[in-house]
Amino acid sequence: MTRKKKIILVLAVVMAIVLAMGITLAFMFKKSETVENEFVPASVTCEVDELFDGTHKNSIKIRNTGNTKAYLCVKLISYWVDGDGNIVGKTSEMPEVSFDDVNWVQGSDDVYYYAEPVDPETETVNDLLISPIVLREDSYNGYTVYQVVEVFAEAIQSAPKNAAENSWNVNISKDGKITGEK
Repeated sequence: MTRKKKIILVLAVVMAIVLAMGITLAFMFKKSETVENEFVPASVTCEVDELFDGTHKNSIKIRNTGNTKAYLCVKLISYWVDGDGNIVGKTSEMPEVSFDDVNWVQGSDDVYYYAEPVDPETETVNDLLISPIVLREDSYNGYTVYQVVEVFAEAIQSAPKNAAENSWNVNISKDGKITGEK
């Protein structure tokens, strides 16, 4: 091989090495666009929607106000108050409760479970929890007292289903419906 060919060959090899190093450095120092990881944590909340005309509590619905499917349950609590709204010691009992919706499952101690998970921003189907409750008036220690029924709602995520099973001690069928308490 001639001297001229050797110089050309060495220059070609040097250029190839420089070119390879340039490409490698370009990939190493290339700036990529910033990507934001948009993780939205689950929010599990609910609220009670009801009408009260002074003697009848009706149109009771529960709304999943969270951002994930949830099981809903309610606890009904009855007590008596005087004319100023102060709780009095009269023994209370729940008024007659009848269901308008077959999706509600009665538990113990005036707790009721909505059988199916409820989508976010959705009410318990379009049916009511119960028929109107007629609140009574009575006397206690010579004063007129008024019955109060409070509806307390609770929500729990529907996935995994054992969250509701373990927290509420309920049975959930294979198709995802609450069937009753354990």
